[in-house]
Amino acid sequence: MLSITGIGQRLSPWIVLIGTLFSGACTRPDDASAALRIALERIDGEMSYVGYSFTFEEERVAEQIDRYHPVIPEPLPPGTTVVYCHTGPFFGLVQKRTGEPGLRFTLDANCNHDLTDDSALDLPLVESWAEGTVVRVTRSYETPEPHTAQLPYRISYMTREGRDGRDEDAITVCADYRFAGAFELDGREYTVRLDDGDVRGRFDRETAVNISVSIGLTEQMEIPGAANHYRLFELAEIGGRLWEFNEIAEDGNWIEIIESDLPSIGLGQAVPEMEMTDLEGQIFRLSDYRGQVLLLDFWPAWCGPCVAKFPAINEMVERYSDRPFAAIGINIDDERRLEQARQIIDEYDLTWRQVAEGKGEFIPSYQVLGRLPERAMSFPIYVLIDEEGIARYATNDYQNVERFLAAHFSDDERERGVRFVPLTEQHHERVPLDGAIDFESDQARALADNPDLTLPGGLPAGYRLGRLPNGTVLLAWPHADGEHVHVVLDADRDFDLTNDEETDVPVLTGEVADEDAVAITLIVAYAGGGRGFRPVRLYARPAGGGGAGSEPALWYRGDSTIFRGSFFVGKREYEIAVHDPTGDYLFSPEDWADETILTLSRKRRGEWVPVYSGIDAIPIGGESCRVRWISDDGALVELEPIR
Repeated sequence: MLSITGIGQRLSPWIVLIGTLFSGACTRPDDASAALRIALERIDGEMSYVGYSFTFEEERVAEQIDRYHPVIPEPLPPGTTVVYCHTGPFFGLVQKRTGEPGLRFTLDANCNHDLTDDSALDLPLVESWAEGTVVRVTRSYETPEPHTAQLPYRISYMTREGRDGRDEDAITVCADYRFAGAFELDGREYTVRLDDGDVRGRFDRETAVNISVSIGLTEQMEIPGAANHYRLFELAEIGGRLWEFNEIAEDGNWIEIIESDLPSIGLGQAVPEMEMTDLEGQIFRLSDYRGQVLLLDFWPAWCGPCVAKFPAINEMVERYSDRPFAAIGINIDDERRLEQARQIIDEYDLTWRQVAEGKGEFIPSYQVLGRLPERAMSFPIYVLIDEEGIARYATNDYQNVERFLAAHFSDDERERGVRFVPLTEQHHERVPLDGAIDFESDQARALADNPDLTLPGGLPAGYRLGRLPNGTVLLAWPHADGEHVHVVLDADRDFDLTNDEETDVPVLTGEVADEDAVAITLIVAYAGGGRGFRPVRLYARPAGGGGAGSEPALWYRGDSTIFRGSFFVGKREYEIAVHDPTGDYLFSPEDWADETILTLSRKRRGEWVPVYSGIDAIPIGGESCRVRWISDDGALVELEPIR
């Protein structure tokens, strides 16, 4: 029986590899317990896509001035505003210039909280972060000896729509550098990239929030999606084993990893024994709950969606009080937020068992089980363990917890046998997919009589109402030049086309490139509460070139995305892959009927081998299954046994 009580406990002593590091690489010694210290080199001009905005709100800025007491020019030049960015932290001065599109901006680039000894910058108005101005910022370090570094940051001045609908100024800052290095493991070379997503220029394993470490085989690092991305508190899977980020240099010049003694488990496998202490001071083990279905709810105090579901979990615990069911809340705040977490527990009158030890995100139960849901290490996290101690399902979506329990405790034997498989979107496996806008089906024709649909006034005679496969409504009528079609797409999918912009879609012949079509951002709301902002590209073909009638045929281009998830049946590991057959970013029951939508693979000798494609008679663990349900966001597939 494995007892996991802390990430710091090792099954064997380890030593730090100290030696000559050549070209940023190091080699793992024969001793499996040794740590790898990997030298990293800073590469400037590699922009991070994690940025932070300066606040212009006077009250918030005043609070930070009282806290840090920065030196500010007195008196302030006319039209000058003091701004503040919490990361850094940075103070700045903004001065608008009458009649000019840009502004003057003074950044506390030497980070001494004195704005009287910094030079002003001319910031142009730009459309994206990539067009921002690079500024060198001084960062100071204490180890290995006191020193400073000049780090490049990209400052961007843009405008955005404010709450009142009017444009307002926005100034953002992001790192314009990353660190990179390489190491060898089991005869293969891996590349490590370290990104300063906190924009603080300081790397601390215990407090860093958005520091990102990317690790992948060197020959695959440039393939989109091939590298895995981790935060410093996560366990990294390298070479089929789990590794912990053991230490990191304050200035980012090296990072050290060590093989973890924590187990890697998958859905369908037994959850290892874990010992915890609840708020009453009682020590307990997960095995104490054998014979019950156990819900583990991982939550931090700052997670609004986690806290918002507490009343529903209270009701769930009451509803299943006559069933073998229990719930445990596991708070992952550190000591700084522990009091806030305890206040939330009291406020919501959480009567189910609560663990709040102030150990933060490094607690073993979170490290092991937080990897299981469709969005690993992302909150909320709900893990369901069956009566025999097997991890059966994990999800970020509370509604799917309800579905699981309803099936598991159903009186229908077939319901109780449903297998829940969480799926993760594989962004690097997107395939462009073109489809015709539907103007002719019964569903499209019925739009004209739909009382919930609001159309703009003054539409010309002969306009057409159409729809994408996911139900998004579209208006179209010919342009006078004969080379375009006027289109209004219900981009926000609210069935009100009076608040959507009219677009001229080109009539094209021959092969169509992405840049030839008109791109519109489609807002897709999912039943689970999430929202997707997805690109759809529109173009037209000449009359008779693929559509009925004399009007140009309208087409859309979306992405057919792959969703994947794995699970165990005994010692066999399976993977389900589901793809969006219409490229419209929404799975519908019509999609489920596509025989090609699902592929089953089995892991053999470390490689996934496809063994079946289809939605019926799917062979899993000696039984046949069929697709019962796929969530509209592609994050869950339910497979029911055929009996």
